[in-house]
Amino acid sequence: MRLVTRMFALGTLCLSSLCACGVSLSAADSKEGETVYSNGFDKPPGEEWSSRQTMETPEGKRRFLGDFAPGTVTLTLDGLAKHKMVRIVFDLYLVRSWDGSSTTWGPDVWELKTGDGRKLVHSTFTNCGFFSDNNAQTFPDFHPFPVTHPGATGAAEHETLGFVMGWDGRPHSTDAVYHFDLVFPHAGKKLVLDFSSICKDKKEDQSWGLDNVKVQILTAPLPLEKGGDGSALWDALASSNPVVAYRAMWKLIGAGKEGVDYLRKHLSESGCDVAKERKEIDKLILELDADKYSERENASKKLARTGGAYRDILERVSKNSKSPEVRYRLKKILRGMGSEVGSGTDKKTIRRARIKHALEILSTNEN
Repeated sequence: MRLVTRMFALGTLCLSSLCACGVSLSAADSKEGETVYSNGFDKPPGEEWSSRQTMETPEGKRRFLGDFAPGTVTLTLDGLAKHKMVRIVFDLYLVRSWDGSSTTWGPDVWELKTGDGRKLVHSTFTNCGFFSDNNAQTFPDFHPFPVTHPGATGAAEHETLGFVMGWDGRPHSTDAVYHFDLVFPHAGKKLVLDFSSICKDKKEDQSWGLDNVKVQILTAPLPLEKGGDGSALWDALASSNPVVAYRAMWKLIGAGKEGVDYLRKHLSESGCDVAKERKEIDKLILELDADKYSERENASKKLARTGGAYRDILERVSKNSKSPEVRYRLKKILRGMGSEVGSGTDKKTIRRARIKHALEILSTNEN
């Protein structure tokens, strides 16, 4: 494994403005782990990357890894010392006309996935503030999500890299930088991280890159803050401010087993059982193809009342089911689900969707 020793300054999280601040887990408040990889790409990267092309931004001449077309670029680090958690810090450059959650031009999804398939990031992003129909994204939440957020929500920088595209005879700045600082369970000697763009268009329309990548290994999870009745994180998971919710979710993920225990405790106290609910969702989907019309109608009504917490499952089944009745009913249900806060999506549904995502990341043998 080739280690690059260049260090860089970490961005600071600002919560004063929803759209102008960077989103990250404030792991810097805790003791940092052992840095096993660090690269700012002033020099060509090594064989740890599946693609080693770099370029400079038009504004500021910042050299970064990229820019890449839709597809996957992999970072592989081997021979890691014994550890329980990994911390990945990086800047994501999104370049040109990312169309967010638009059903016409998108959805334009960017993803970070571990080698065992856990999705650390899977969200839509948009740079197209000059359009009226594609200026919504799911980040800082994942995709699909019961609600969307304004373009550039959570961005550390917006329209600072100098990338321009023409539209309606006028030039438009089309770039954004997102700062990530994520701690998640991992214990193997080999770490594989897949960075991917899942978009419809070619590189000339949508591309991406990475800068200031740092990987650390930690011998223990990050402890949760003590004090009060412990409800602060629980309340934050239902926040209408996705930056606040994202920060809370990653604090719980970074806490490993303690985070799992915290979620299980509060789920039990609130009378919410995610595993039981998932079984009920699967049962209702089967009933969409029942022989009796009344049973099919009853299942449709119950699924519509989930408010989007299981939208990703419903979308997947609506595409893959062999039953025309199931596909028809699910597509009708999905069309009726609101896309904005206030359109029938309550805090309980929002919190449940975020918890489901956190538990999927925390789903390791140790937890």
